[in-house]
Amino acid sequence: MSQKIESSLSHKLANMGFVCVCLMVSLHVSFKASEGVDWWIRCMWGGGLAQMAVPFFFLASGYFLAGHAGEQGWWPREFLKRLRTLYVPFLLWTGVLLTFLWARGGLPEPSVREGARALGLIVWEAPTKGDLWYVRNLLVLVLISPILLVPMRKGRWWGVAVLAASFLVWFGGLALLARFGLATAPSAWYWKATLFGQFYFACGLFLRLWPVRVKMNRICAIALLVLALGMFCCAGYLNASGHSIGTLIRHFTLPVAMMAVWGWIPSRKWPSALTSATFPIYLSHSFGLVLLGEVYDSVPGGVSMWLQGRFVGYLVSTATVVCVCLLFAVLFRRVCPKVAGVFFGGR
Repeated sequence: MSQKIESSLSHKLANMGFVCVCLMVSLHVSFKASEGVDWWIRCMWGGGLAQMAVPFFFLASGYFLAGHAGEQGWWPREFLKRLRTLYVPFLLWTGVLLTFLWARGGLPEPSVREGARALGLIVWEAPTKGDLWYVRNLLVLVLISPILLVPMRKGRWWGVAVLAASFLVWFGGLALLARFGLATAPSAWYWKATLFGQFYFACGLFLRLWPVRVKMNRICAIALLVLALGMFCCAGYLNASGHSIGTLIRHFTLPVAMMAVWGWIPSRKWPSALTSATFPIYLSHSFGLVLLGEVYDSVPGGVSMWLQGRFVGYLVSTATVVCVCLLFAVLFRRVCPKVAGVFFGGR
């Protein structure tokens, strides 16, 4: 039998998911602050706080999957379920992108390799619709999840050992990238994201099987958040000075930031129009960014610079993309509910 999640925890996870998808959108919105207060905010936000969004999605995915571990036939059933809820949207939204590129005359040259990328079959490269790398990698992690879950279910310390091994894979992989001079390659972001993804997915599995109860009041959450923001500032300064240790500091600070934000998330239910739009916003936000780019090109230069160079303008830009995608999801579901259900993976 699947393990039930308390309604308060379920609401909190859904609320956190919506917050994280907004943070994820902000990562992809242009923020060109290069000096002054806005640069420091950029270090704390885009170079720090917003970076926790995708790790949380991996963690939550592992957490939900582990609730079915031990059921008879859980693995093939859960994998097939995710083919329907993840891979079908992956293919459909890749098709939307290819249609969009064809209409604008920018379709990639047809080849076997490009076809494999469009299908997400080249696991060591980002897919054609680059922001769908998370969906494809999550499918791979679900496919290999028994390798992590079988030893984890033997006991808490077995689970800790699996987490330690996963951590070593993450940082060992980063060390190898640096050793062979690949840390700054164009595809390095994808390799790094793949490495941290498997670790946070394993953390989610562990937390569901072996819950860790930590009570945190608002004062503790504020203290953790201040600490995390300070560390992100240090990381940004060190990176700007050419010291790669800044990246390491940021990686170690992300769990602290995640716990701090988690402490602020209410456990009461937010409007379903928001929380049910998390995955639709993720799937469609790249097209919202295209519209935002058109806005940047059409407004006076001073306004465009304000939107991209000042934190307030950056927040306005991010909120615009989120609202456009949210409105699209609401209208799509209302006009074509069955089609929208397929495109959004039943969400």
